[in-house]
Amino acid sequence: ISIPLMIVQMAMLGQGIGMIISALTTKYRDLSFLVNFGTQLLMYASPIVYPLSVVPEKYKPFILANPMTPIIEGFRQALTGKGQLDFNLLLYSVVVTLMIFTFGLLIFHKVEKDFIFPFNWIRIGILGLTIDVVKSPAYVLGAVNYPFIQLYDYIKKTFYK
Repeated sequence: ISIPLMIVQMAMLGQGIGMIISALTTKYRDLSFLVNFGTQLLMYASPIVYPLSVVPEKYKPFILANPMTPIIEGFRQALTGKGQLDFNLLLYSVVVTLMIFTFGLLIFHKVEKDFIFPFNWIRIGILGLTIDVVKSPAYVLGAVNYPFIQLYDYIKKTFYK
């Protein structure tokens, strides 16, 4: 019973952090470089390869502040029978997870309106077919958008002289 609950908690924590990061990277594009570095740093701050019992006492508060630590220790205890799972730490982790998830939802919902609307869309109807074409710079949406930009430029030159 505890493993499915920890999976749900881990999914909510990941979803919350993902929503916060995606909302912030739409405005601050260089944040993606910091996220890559932070992910590598947090791998060492989570007791995945090493058990919590080998962490020196002076570093333990930093490791325990990570909401993933009780989840990892819970998996370790459920699967191997070894590990230190404290109910207070698990409760702390659940509260932090719910706060991050709620905060992520709020930020994402607030910034979500700016994901698409700064771009100008045109709707083209040809022989009953409707095509939505975005007219935005290629660097915003990447190379996938390039054919749409070419199509928009062609339509603009042909029909809107």
